[in-house]
Amino acid sequence: MPVVQRIFEMYPSGLSMHKIAAILNSEDLKIHYGTKFCRKDRPKGK
Repeated sequence: MPVVQRIFEMYPSGLSMHKIAAILNSEDLKIHYGTKFCRKDRPKGK
């Protein structure tokens, strides 16, 4: 999985599973699914 590999390259000293999950939730999931999650926050009229 390239995303996980990139995270380990960013933090070579080692990661806990919580930190990996936090990084995935904060960055990569926003990148891939941001439109789906943010759709409910957009104004309805457009």
